[in-house]
Amino acid sequence: MAPSRAPADPTLLSWLDRESPADAPGRPLLVLLHGAEDEPVDVLAWAGVLDPSDRCRAVAVSAPFGSAPEGRVWFRSSPRGPNPDDVRQAVTRLDATIGHLRVRSGRQDCEVVVVGYSQGGAMALMLAADPTGRSIRGVVSVCGWLPDVDGWPVGSTEQVRSAPRVLVLNTRGDDVVPVDFGEAAALALEAAGHPVERIVTEGGHHPADETLRLVRDWLADPGAEGTRPGDPR
Repeated sequence: MAPSRAPADPTLLSWLDRESPADAPGRPLLVLLHGAEDEPVDVLAWAGVLDPSDRCRAVAVSAPFGSAPEGRVWFRSSPRGPNPDDVRQAVTRLDATIGHLRVRSGRQDCEVVVVGYSQGGAMALMLAADPTGRSIRGVVSVCGWLPDVDGWPVGSTEQVRSAPRVLVLNTRGDDVVPVDFGEAAALALEAAGHPVERIVTEGGHHPADETLRLVRDWLADPGAEGTRPGDPR
């Protein structure tokens, strides 16, 4: 794995690439979003399970706030919940970074799948909940939730028509993000007309490979063309 920094554009976030001998223009992008106070390398390690055939360019994007040794976060929180301004800024910068990675891939219209964990899962759902102009094909939230921010989710017919396929996955033993947070996120997206599937499985807040294989199989579903970064087995 080789670190790669975004250009000196303040709208962009840094990222970490999976080194791959299969690097070629236009490969699909598997964008991985780490949890609060984690490191991009933590979720980049998931690529071996989610994309064992190395079909995609796997990229782990770094959150915008904080610094070592405390770690970086996608948004700061208070007893009242996530800071809405932080969330909006993070979505804007993440969106710009995905667009930049598309250009670097050699195809502006290359397929993009976003998989986020914990706070990163919250960010993935924010992207899914306002799909306008993003052309993301699939979004997965692992142990995440949908932050309460005015304007999300978006529910107009035209906008939802281009919405990505969404998987909300939570674990029964999660003592950080309660399982009902995932249910509330799925219900909010469904109420706005977004296509959502939900999985509740065993395990804690830190998903095991068995949980990640559920995500891989969902992404590899032959009935969902364009959201298949890996092999079904």
